[in-house]
Amino acid sequence: MDDNLNNIDRIINGALSPRGWINTLSLSQFFKVKIDEMDISKNQALKIMDIETKSFDAFMLGESTKIDYLTILKISKFLEISPTVFIDKFLLKIGEENKQELERIKINHFIAKNFDLETLRKNGFINSVNDFDDIEKKILNFFGYETVFQYKSNIDIPVYSSGKITSNIKSQKFWVNMAYATFDKIYNSNEYDRDYLVKLFPSLRAYSINVESGLSQVCKLLFKAGITVIFIPKIYDNLHIRAATFCINDKPCIAITNYKDYYPTLWFSLFHELYHVLYDWEEILISESNAHISAGMSTATVNEDAANEFASRYLFDEDKLKEIEPFINNPSYIAKYARGYNIHESIVYAIYAYKFSTPKNKLFGKFRHFLITPGPAIESFNPSDYENYVPIPKIARTTKLLID
Repeated sequence: MDDNLNNIDRIINGALSPRGWINTLSLSQFFKVKIDEMDISKNQALKIMDIETKSFDAFMLGESTKIDYLTILKISKFLEISPTVFIDKFLLKIGEENKQELERIKINHFIAKNFDLETLRKNGFINSVNDFDDIEKKILNFFGYETVFQYKSNIDIPVYSSGKITSNIKSQKFWVNMAYATFDKIYNSNEYDRDYLVKLFPSLRAYSINVESGLSQVCKLLFKAGITVIFIPKIYDNLHIRAATFCINDKPCIAITNYKDYYPTLWFSLFHELYHVLYDWEEILISESNAHISAGMSTATVNEDAANEFASRYLFDEDKLKEIEPFINNPSYIAKYARGYNIHESIVYAIYAYKFSTPKNKLFGKFRHFLITPGPAIESFNPSDYENYVPIPKIARTTKLLID
């Protein structure tokens, strides 16, 4: 009998069969060994356990449709084995028989946990916050996924703060995942060439003068340097991201947005991110998410203030600001000076406001009419495709034609 008791695990582990959760022969044999050892009959054993013959036989034959915890406890006491053995096997059977239903629950839970469904409904991405089958289809179609679990949910959160402005984290992750999905579909055959990027820098600022196509022309140049730059609109009001730098296939990828909806911000954001490519690339490579999202907050290894200072100095340094300060209210002078420096005059006003604004003297408001909107500059990137939830694989193909 000791040998039989020592082989309980072997018996129970083999106790699954297509027609029932207990291998009836093994369990029946074990029960018979037990009553023979005790020199009692089956009826006596059932009296000891206080189990009706019908219930016992159904259990032993694997015909019980529901788990009967009291029966399990009684039999386990009689056989002197742990009731968890039976329960674990029952749960395993239930899991196997209801695999599709449980997978559906897993998918629905993931969607509810990681997507701001109410915001997506308000913006027309989904029709209902409760139709999870339809929501899953919309997600797969838009992102070009095979499964919703391709959606990146483990994106670093600390960088998602900008002063007193706090973004909706789920909306931020949605935007970041749009960027990842777009970059994933844009193949850049050029290797990242830092030296070539440095050589390009002296000429890049001048492209800002061409409002309609200057940005896309710079994106073409950067693409040749192995850096892919795309524009993704700020499609949600509760989203406060200026730009982001990613590592995709070991190459820098930059996504910028219409944060604040000013034309100068596009260029400021681009050069801010290029600072990260030039000076923080190693840190981005080894970060868990292979990305840095510029939303106003530095991390332990990535300095946002340094990136801001780099962008402002490159576009219009402090010496130049001092020269134009006496004439800042003279639009003709500022425009002429800016063109002589190969930069769009709206950027001069933006940098001046960025440097000299105070709580009592809010210069962005004062010069707002000079800070033109980014509309003409981003039109070629077809931002409405993202806003209308055109499938990202299609958006990526269009973008590749623009920047390659």
